[in-house]
Amino acid sequence: MPSVLACPDCVSFLLVRVGSSSPLDGKKALRCLACRTTLQPRRPKPLYAFFFVLALCVTVAAAAFSLYKISGGEVVPALRGLFATGVCAWAMFLIRRTLTATVPVQFDTREFPNPHVQLTAMTVRTAVSPEREWTQGLGAFVTEVMRSAGRCLSEARSTYKVCLKLEIVAGVRKTTLSYRGKPPEAALSALLDEIERLPKFSTPDEPISLELWFDVKA
Repeated sequence: MPSVLACPDCVSFLLVRVGSSSPLDGKKALRCLACRTTLQPRRPKPLYAFFFVLALCVTVAAAAFSLYKISGGEVVPALRGLFATGVCAWAMFLIRRTLTATVPVQFDTREFPNPHVQLTAMTVRTAVSPEREWTQGLGAFVTEVMRSAGRCLSEARSTYKVCLKLEIVAGVRKTTLSYRGKPPEAALSALLDEIERLPKFSTPDEPISLELWFDVKA
């Protein structure tokens, strides 16, 4: 099932990776540009629940081992057990935070933006701090871009993929298209023309990059 990650609070697709990589799996957190909510990456919860129980068991065993060695006057093995207890307890904290964190939802795009045109992936890259003044304009612009893709590409007589790349710097937009398969040139030209006619909006001087992938089916 094709799906795209969206914010659970405002259902926006404008999610940007922020912060440093997690020590658990190297993934970064996401920030919604529309409502500024910080989200943790989606992770397999059953697997992490198993890791949490495993870490809990090892923590209890290591603590018991340390107490036993301390009672016997064996300092070095006891310190090793205490170190293992601390490491496992820290791992439990990280895993628990992962299990209870707010994560993006998967938005079903089987018929979005059109029954024949499916949005299959969307990436947003920027180092700009989200501000209400420009994120509203960006959100409205991206929504209209997806609607234009649904209109212009929906009359396809073949199956193909289209990648739409948008670069925005200080309100100046640059749009490029790439594709796999044999899309009709008239449809691609119409899409570019519609995007060019969309209303302008102001953005910061730092670049904002968006990449949208569409599957088009006859």
